[in-house]
Amino acid sequence: MRTKEERNAALLEVPEHLRELTKRHCLNAWNHPARLKRMESQQTNE
Repeated sequence: MRTKEERNAALLEVPEHLRELTKRHCLNAWNHPARLKRMESQQTNE
């Protein structure tokens, strides 16, 4: 999911009692240093 709106819409489909856990998991994955390095390397290859 590329946009914040898409991610928020998907989060609304998660059962309410799991939302905070899911949100934290997604934020951790989204901001993980390995992902950021991978994104940087993809941009230099384009």
